[in-house]
Amino acid sequence: MATPANSGLLTIWVPYDAKVLINGLATKSIGSRRQYVSYGLQPGSHYTYEVQAAVVRDGKIYEEVHTVTVKAGQRSAVAFRFNIDTYEEVASAR
Repeated sequence: MATPANSGLLTIWVPYDAKVLINGLATKSIGSRRQYVSYGLQPGSHYTYEVQAAVVRDGKIYEEVHTVTVKAGQRSAVAFRFNIDTYEEVASAR
């Protein structure tokens, strides 16, 4: 399916229970694959979005932030990996 020239499709891969914010605004979607359409984009232009995701594991909140560029008429995607072991190693090093 083609993306219209005046919109962009953003696919986000997250853990099923993740909370997702785009440019600081909470989203309502649930699931591991979430898709968002941005309408009214100018063909040939690029748009930048800050995507933040958070999960709770064992009572701790883990967050990741990615900056994603969406181009009018195209699709973009980002995957949040939440390498919990790395977070724990960083927290232990402090």
